[in-house]
Amino acid sequence: VSILGRWEEAQRFLVDMIHRGISPNVQTFTVLIDSLCKEDKTQEAISLFELMISKGIQPDVVTFNSLISALCKSSRSNEAAQFQENMTSHGISPDICTYNTILDFLCKEGRSRRALGLVEAMADGGVLPDVVTYNTLIHGLCHFGQVREATKLLDKMMDHNVPLDVTTSNVIIDTLCKERRLREAIDVFECT
Repeated sequence: VSILGRWEEAQRFLVDMIHRGISPNVQTFTVLIDSLCKEDKTQEAISLFELMISKGIQPDVVTFNSLISALCKSSRSNEAAQFQENMTSHGISPDICTYNTILDFLCKEGRSRRALGLVEAMADGGVLPDVVTYNTLIHGLCHFGQVREATKLLDKMMDHNVPLDVTTSNVIIDTLCKERRLREAIDVFECT
């Protein structure tokens, strides 16, 4: 029901289930939480998360990722960070989606040092950056004029055998051309 955008009906259904003594599981809660998040009903999603916890239902990584994504989109980074910390207290490790969501927010805010630090923490936690991670960082660095850092990251990406895709190369080439660094732009072009 909620997938069709009728989250209010789904929420009533959930409450009715609880009143009838039927215990919804983590997937039931997560579908509704995700639907609320996508409808910009973040506070309602948080309230539902709290109800889920109070019913003794353990959230999963998807539950947390939905909330973290919604909080980042609402520029509520402190709360997003709290939910990321809350994950570990529930015995759940952040996954690549968790990190990429937070990295995207940090890069859009121009907080590249924090984003680069998060990539190190991510690797320390056993989660390796993927092409989305690198694209997000490179785009963010280029957008804020940090081309040297972006090209270093591009080298690191290639060193780690992460495939260079059109998005990455276009951002780097465009930025290098704007800075009149044509030889480097051609080198990137030839790598793709």
